[in-house]
Amino acid sequence: MIDSEVEQMKVTFRETGGVAGLTRGIELDTSSLPPADAKHLEQLVLALRDRPRRTLDTSNARDLTNYDITIHDAGVTHHLSFNDMTLSEDAQPLINLLQRQSRPVNPK
Repeated sequence: MIDSEVEQMKVTFRETGGVAGLTRGIELDTSSLPPADAKHLEQLVLALRDRPRRTLDTSNARDLTNYDITIHDAGVTHHLSFNDMTLSEDAQPLINLLQRQSRPVNPK
């Protein structure tokens, strides 16, 4: 991917629910990150963006943590959603990165 595409990627992350019911989140714009961090984020996102997601009926599961990611990249928007039961191993590195940078936010 060329540098101009890296500059256009924006990632919005929200982590909600869980036992405490807290909401945490972050919005990252790769154009404002150091180049190495921007490239790393882009690689993690691209590794997941177009992969099929597994689906499970989690309607009876209580206190699951939900992870929602919105990616704006070169005029295209992608949404990824996971919870504790559907989170795959390949998504874990991206979730870990976003969790480390996220902060408490007001739920919407």
